[in-house]
Amino acid sequence: MNSETKKLCGEILQKLLKKYDKRSAKQVETNRRITLSPSEIYKAYHANDADMRRKEAINEAIHVLESESFVAVKRLKYSDEIEKIYMPADSASGVRDFLQNQCGITPRNRIKEEVFQLFAAYKHGGALVQAYCESLRQHLNETAEEIEFARIDANLKMIDFLEKNSKSLYVREVSVLVYGDSKWFQENNYEEICSLLRALLDVPQSDYEPADAILERFHVITSEQEILLKGQWKLHWKNFSMDSSQLRGGIAISSSDIPFIARIEIGTDKVMTVENKTAFQRMDEATFSYLYLGGYANRHQLAFLKKVIEDNPELKYVHFGDIDAGGFLIHQNLCQATGKQFDLHCMGISELENEKFAIARKPLTSNDVRRLHTLLEKEEYRHTIEYMLANNCKMEQEIVSLFFCRRYQYVYII
Repeated sequence: MNSETKKLCGEILQKLLKKYDKRSAKQVETNRRITLSPSEIYKAYHANDADMRRKEAINEAIHVLESESFVAVKRLKYSDEIEKIYMPADSASGVRDFLQNQCGITPRNRIKEEVFQLFAAYKHGGALVQAYCESLRQHLNETAEEIEFARIDANLKMIDFLEKNSKSLYVREVSVLVYGDSKWFQENNYEEICSLLRALLDVPQSDYEPADAILERFHVITSEQEILLKGQWKLHWKNFSMDSSQLRGGIAISSSDIPFIARIEIGTDKVMTVENKTAFQRMDEATFSYLYLGGYANRHQLAFLKKVIEDNPELKYVHFGDIDAGGFLIHQNLCQATGKQFDLHCMGISELENEKFAIARKPLTSNDVRRLHTLLEKEEYRHTIEYMLANNCKMEQEIVSLFFCRRYQYVYII
């Protein structure tokens, strides 16, 4: 057998076995033969303009399988063209051997047996490992889907490790401990593991949290978060303090240091959260102290803000973001999560109407329209959203922060 014939033999037998396994999964007791049409191998097989070399290669592969008694063939009358290929149900075992020994392909049923042996190796694993094995066992028995042994093996290794882990580790440290490669986890099954853990624990992802937040339950630090601050902030720990007021670019505080802050003082009467980094870097009004969000506030930012509000309840709190559905949703989440009302800053009709910003007005997408309609019932957004829908517009905050920055006059640029 040449390489092309071997490849086609493997393809034909795999298709026949897939049909056989699918029927077996339904527990249908029958001696009926498994049927395959040549057009399932090469769609244009029966077409007048079919590639004759391709047809001849398929015919040759089928002839080889017929000579091995793995298949029977029905040909069109007065022709060498093949109409149907049949595999007797009792040929399945021999077909699997042929696939493995002659074609170098491990049949699905053999892979399933190997997977079940793998499950047995984890019989003393934790509750999550056992739940994963059982759900997958049931799925493999009920379907005829292709089985990826390596993927299942990798998932089991990670779930088993996480379930036993009690040390605080970074994602890449976990990856190197489990797979011997610091990047393998994030490059291969990171999202799948997060989804599996949520399913196994019955912890759905909320609207405002990343999918990988579930890893924190297993002492895995997805990344060291930083809190970016500008303005007049004084942060006090037990034995030292930090003052940001003399630093024009602000400061960054590691999330690991937040729980140990004893007291937060603010030298302005207003605190502003800012959605986007460029706007945060640009803003410099002396009456505000600023905190960069970068989108929905994460748990570290929320913990910090709750401490700020607790220590400074008398201050005015405002939020500055994009004038679009996302900007309003970020603001809504911020207020709900902190329990504090943040006023909207430069996120209204006056900014949308300002001709100096006309170049930055963008039309709404269908998704924008859908999301905006969900917010219409909120009084603080309603008038602005009605204007946006009526005038088909939205705006990013960077044009606003650029123009209103007190250090520059941008009229000549606009």
